[in-house]
Amino acid sequence: MDLALSRIEYTEAGSFVPKGCLQVVSGTHAKTGQKVAVGNGNGELKVFGIHQKTRAVDVSYVAKAYDKSPVNCLHTMVPSGKDKAVIFVGGQGSEGMEDEHADIQAYSKRKSTPFLEINANLRGPVNFISVYNEDVFVASDTMLNHIFNSTEERGFFMPPRAITGLTYGRMESVLLPVISTADRLLRMLSLVSESLDGTTGPKTQLIEVELPAQASVLTSYGETDTPSQNILYGGQDGRFGMVGTQRPVKHRFCVDNDKKKGSVDTIATFDLTGDGVQEIVVGRSDGSVEVFRLDTATRKAVLCSEHTFSESISSVSCGNVGSSDEREVVLSTYSGRIFGLRAGMSTMLNQTAKPKEQDEVAGDHSRHVASLRSEIARLEIELADKKRQVAAEQSRPTNPSEYIADGLISIHDSFTFSTQDSTYVLVIETQIAVDMVFLRSDTTMDVVDLDKNTVLASQCAPDPANKTLVSYTLRCQVHTTRIELKFRPIEGQQGTLSVIVVPAPPMTKYKVARELKYPIRPLCLHSIQHFDSVESRPLSWLHFEGKIPVQEAHKMLAVCLPDLGDFAPDSPPGEDIELKYISSITGTVVKAMYKEGSIAIASDNVSSLAILKEFITKLGLEWRVSLRCTAEINEESVPWMLDLIDRKVKPQLKLNQRLVLWQALKEVEMSEGSDMITSPEYKEILATGEDIKKQSEMAAASSVLERLYGVITDLYIDYYKMEDINSKNHTNILLRLLDQYDLAALKDFFMRDPSDRSLWQDEDLAQE
Repeated sequence: MDLALSRIEYTEAGSFVPKGCLQVVSGTHAKTGQKVAVGNGNGELKVFGIHQKTRAVDVSYVAKAYDKSPVNCLHTMVPSGKDKAVIFVGGQGSEGMEDEHADIQAYSKRKSTPFLEINANLRGPVNFISVYNEDVFVASDTMLNHIFNSTEERGFFMPPRAITGLTYGRMESVLLPVISTADRLLRMLSLVSESLDGTTGPKTQLIEVELPAQASVLTSYGETDTPSQNILYGGQDGRFGMVGTQRPVKHRFCVDNDKKKGSVDTIATFDLTGDGVQEIVVGRSDGSVEVFRLDTATRKAVLCSEHTFSESISSVSCGNVGSSDEREVVLSTYSGRIFGLRAGMSTMLNQTAKPKEQDEVAGDHSRHVASLRSEIARLEIELADKKRQVAAEQSRPTNPSEYIADGLISIHDSFTFSTQDSTYVLVIETQIAVDMVFLRSDTTMDVVDLDKNTVLASQCAPDPANKTLVSYTLRCQVHTTRIELKFRPIEGQQGTLSVIVVPAPPMTKYKVARELKYPIRPLCLHSIQHFDSVESRPLSWLHFEGKIPVQEAHKMLAVCLPDLGDFAPDSPPGEDIELKYISSITGTVVKAMYKEGSIAIASDNVSSLAILKEFITKLGLEWRVSLRCTAEINEESVPWMLDLIDRKVKPQLKLNQRLVLWQALKEVEMSEGSDMITSPEYKEILATGEDIKKQSEMAAASSVLERLYGVITDLYIDYYKMEDINSKNHTNILLRLLDQYDLAALKDFFMRDPSDRSLWQDEDLAQE
């Protein structure tokens, strides 16, 4: 890391800053530097710059863009052939009916009134906006729309899953919007027939690229306001990478999240070093800001600077804010604080200026300090008056119902699945301090990494009578505004995780709270998979037939499988809609195909089919849908499954053996000296002992071996359950075999019929 950045605190936005709602205004002024535009949760647009003499924040204006809703997205650009920048903001333009359209407003960097309003024609608020000259791409969660010249609609697209990011790029000479969706796909679309050079092309194009994780942000890599052939994405699992748009479309690189940092919520690119190559600036949900240099030879991103803040980073942007020759990163945190990370040295006064100019700067600085002091005095008087008013309010009898409305607390939360350690990560962030958090779940799960938070956790006893299997109370320390928790659920159970957030007591008599709910699916440890063939695996099948509409079949699968939308994607009548999932524990797959009248599910894991059979049959009874279920079990799937698990079990067993051996060698070294150890293998274990210990502790914390043994036990029970044979009485024998782990013995045990007692010849392993 060789890029030095000095940290500066600029101002506050006035409320929380939604993701991506801060940008350096395009276009550079030779003397004053660039402006910064930021939208906040109060629906306000704030534009500010830096006063060149006093080096203080100079607010150009604060515009009220929306009355009762936040600014959801913001984009700045300079149209071709013009020198004035345009600031576009998007949100919920009007309150009331669901059919009301969201709108977009365009501002200059000097006037607080919009000079242009665009009807987005979207159901719901505008969450994403990207503009190139007269082409405006806007999107809600469910729909993408292309608007030309502010009035002409050139095309729209409704993906089967929620939209999570939007930018634009080019493929050859065609301008195309690029979106990311919740099914881990990057979709490149061409909705118009006109290309960048004015020629005609194909009316519609759709290219899909699978991403390693669900993307939370998209941006282009290249020159500002120019369609790029490289798209950067940031993932919810903390990884980010680049995809090229030229044919053949392929991944350029992907940076892993080896240090288990937060999700990538915002990305910006800028030449911070002046070497002609743009750096990549990454902002994460855990408050980390990283700067990567792109190695042009290897096309790999190399970390060159890192900073940490106490809140999640909602937006990053880059430019020449202080002056035209000062490159810096401007960022906002969730609570609305705005910082700068400036490259190189910066001084409050211009040391190279003439003495007369220095005196003028010093005088302006003194006047500014005096103005700030008078403002502070005025605010202190107002604060004292407010305290007296609150004290008088508390002294009179009040009705508790008067404070119910205060429970509507602004909370930024996410509940995402991490395939790296098979856990769900819950992040809660508030603008005000949190006093307590209550956790309750009606499914069995482990709460891990509690010690990473500034909380005092107490676990309550389960209460099955009230459907409470997990219950925790978390008491937070003073000024705690962010909490990150990890949950490790068990497959085969369906339920809800309930989280009640209680903010620190306000200056009122009554506490308020807000409840958040997150569903836990029966196959919660599976994630969506695309394009990979599963036909080479030994698949078992499950078939459901009956009078099932397509949407009804989709809803049944959505109850059992994670990350499915509310509605089935469009498909020709009679053709199957196909879904593919992969298990993060075992690597086994689930393939579901459904259409009107039938659902067919294939998997190389019999346990997955047993879970789906149980819950889909139950849903059919609850929804009064007549279903006929048939199963085709492939006996080869059992040894296949055991081989898959064996590849994960053996490294864990070897790690445990190396740990025991290292501890013994450590004792020998302390008592007899290192000269007694002559074996090269033992010397290598002794030299790497601390790493072995650390890996073993991480594996023990994740309960890797116990979870794999649990998968084997469930496989044995479910395999015979699908054959209508009760094998639970023999699980104690299986557990003994697992203690003396041997793959051949396990395969032989699985193939024995539990109902045939004549096959049990080993008296030591007999049940009775």
